[in-house]
Amino acid sequence: MIVISSVNQKGGTGKTTTIYHLSYLLARKYRVLTIDLDPQATLTIAYGVDPDQLDQGVDTVLESYATRKKSRIKLTDIAVDIEWDDVKFELVPSRDYLEGLNVTLTNVLGRERILSKAISDIDGFNVVLIDCQPTFSLLTINAMVASDYLIIPVETAYFSLHGLLLLLDTVEMIKEELNPDLKILGIIPFKYDKRLTASRKNLERIKKFEDRVKVYPPIPLSTYFEKSIEEKKPLYAFTSKTAKEGLKVFEEIVKDVERIIGR
Repeated sequence: MIVISSVNQKGGTGKTTTIYHLSYLLARKYRVLTIDLDPQATLTIAYGVDPDQLDQGVDTVLESYATRKKSRIKLTDIAVDIEWDDVKFELVPSRDYLEGLNVTLTNVLGRERILSKAISDIDGFNVVLIDCQPTFSLLTINAMVASDYLIIPVETAYFSLHGLLLLLDTVEMIKEELNPDLKILGIIPFKYDKRLTASRKNLERIKKFEDRVKVYPPIPLSTYFEKSIEEKKPLYAFTSKTAKEGLKVFEEIVKDVERIIGR
């Protein structure tokens, strides 16, 4: 089982979009579990699940592990079956109660490894995909400690580059202190508009990180990513050039995951 988290401390970079489309593509071949680790529950909502109607969420699981209850609630105990087009996978949904865990876990011994323990108690999945909240929170650290690989979506905007440097430094600290096996699968430049000089220049700046980590081709600025979520259609359903360009990048990521899994 391989665990992959989509991380960036900045909002609107494409973290949820990445997990949303990868879950579909990977579920065509593997058994996939997605975990929404963002209290805003954007991924949960994208899959058509109303967080306000949930009796339990990922917060319920993490709290049961943090308090060391004898009868721990497993991730699979609260997972929701998702059927999307011709594929099926499972979602561990989020709700706003999750934000409180950033405070609750502060005084818990081994607080950085709560999610890792919860994931180690499940089996039967080939891939676990985690959507993180847009901040360096204790929840995000939990995701990084529990992960084998990170995907870093980043906007082709000037101020995003400073955040990327900070994130890469944080990854190195996590590797040194908490998860020496953590690797970066790659950086995904998002919202690229080749018509704009600033966008082209910032893409070139992002490419300079290629000596440290793989940089995937840019995903263009497109309304079809939102339309895919709104209409519950995979990117295959759209003939738009930008949708096809984005799909091609996600397919390349899937091929990298397939090589890691080995089949």
